[in-house]
Amino acid sequence: MSNAPFPMPHTQYPITKKWFRIGMLGIFILSLALRFWGLERFNTLVFDEVYFAKFGNNYLTHTPFFNAHPPLSQYMIGIGIWIGSHIPFWHDTVNGLTGSMRSPWTYRWLNALTGSFIPLVVAAIAYQLSYRRSFAIIAGLFTACDGIFLVESRYALSNIYIVIFGLLGHWFLLL
Repeated sequence: MSNAPFPMPHTQYPITKKWFRIGMLGIFILSLALRFWGLERFNTLVFDEVYFAKFGNNYLTHTPFFNAHPPLSQYMIGIGIWIGSHIPFWHDTVNGLTGSMRSPWTYRWLNALTGSFIPLVVAAIAYQLSYRRSFAIIAGLFTACDGIFLVESRYALSNIYIVIFGLLGHWFLLL
C-alpha cells in the first residue's frame, strides 16, 4: 500500500498484455462492423465519389481522362473495384455511375477496410506517447466510433488514404 492519498489507477490495476490484445482485437472488430454495415445502402455516388470512384474505374478500364489529383488513392479504389468485382457476392444492387455496371460495394469496400485500421494506428500512437495501455485502448475506441472517420471510410473518397498514411508516418516517427 502506498502512502499517497490517491493511488494512480494505472499503477494499481495495470492492463495485462493479454487483455490489451483482446481489447485491440475488439476495437478492430467493432471498427469493421461499423464501416461495413450497410455499405451498399446508398446506390448512388455520394460526395466526391463522383470523381474518385469514376477515376478508379477509368484507371481500371484504361479510359482516358483528366485527373488533377495525385492518383494513388484512385489506384487503390481501382484495385478495390477489380478485387470486388471478382468476389461472387455483395452484387445485389448495381449502377452504371462509375462508367461500368458496378455494385457500390465494389468501389467502397477497400476504403472501409483501410479505415478500419485507423483506430489501431491511433491506439499505437497513443501508446507510444503515454506508454499506458488503457490510454491506447480509450484512444482507439474513440477513433473507431468517430463520425468523420466513419463517413470518410464508408465512401470511395481519397481522404482516408491521406489520414492513414499521415498517421502511419507519425507512428513510425515515434517508433
